[in-house]
Formats: sequence, C-alpha cells, structure tokens
Amino acid sequence: MPRAIWPGKAESIGIYTAERSGYVYNNVGLNSFFNAYADYGFFGLFLFSMLFGILAKNLNPAFELASFRNRRFMYGVLFTGMTPMFFRGDLSTAMLALYPAILVYEAIRFSTRFRLMSGVR
Repeated sequence: MPRAIWPGKAESIGIYTAERSGYVYNNVGLNSFFNAYADYGFFGLFLFSMLFGILAKNLNPAFELASFRNRRFMYGVLFTGMTPMFFRGDLSTAMLALYPAILVYEAIRFSTRFRLMSGVR
C-alpha cells in the first residue's frame, strides 16, 4: 500500500536498523533470515530456516531429469537462481522476481502443451 494512502505505514526494518546503528545513510538491506527473526523472534528464524532448507533439499535441480517439461527441475532452477536474493534482501524482493518467472514458465508450458499433443513441432 502506498504511503500516500497510508501515511503512518511502518518503515523498512533496514531503515530502522541503520538509524539505530548511527549510519548516515539508511539504504541497508537485511536478509530474509533477519526479517524472520525481527518479526517472530527465534521461533520465526527457526521456522524460516527449516522451510528454506526443505525447499532447497526438495527443489535441487541436480537430482532431477533436466527437461523443460519437468516441473520440479524448472522450479529448482528458478529457486536456485533466486537464492542469492534470499540472502541479500527482503523476502518480498525475492518473491517479486520469483512469481513472474514461475508465471511465465507455466504459461509457456501450458501453451506448448497443445503443440506437443498434436504432434506439431
């Protein structure tokens, strides 16, 4: 929601941390693990770490058949490609890039399904 509509909207945790640390700039990006800790304490950090580990284990493209039609392989490639964003900044930033990539993959997969079924190459 834009601040023009919600003027009292809370600032980013990075801005809060930069101000509390005495930095002269406030463009500090805190990773998703810190955000989980800041929002929910050690329980949030533990839960987010467990979920991230489960995703990393189950979406490992090295153990899947390399094929565009293999959804687990493609999701693994997308997740692996987005991993640096999880460690670099907010979870919402990583999701803003991951959701469109998944949507485009699924749209291409859906549209090519009809050509493959009819035998047209």
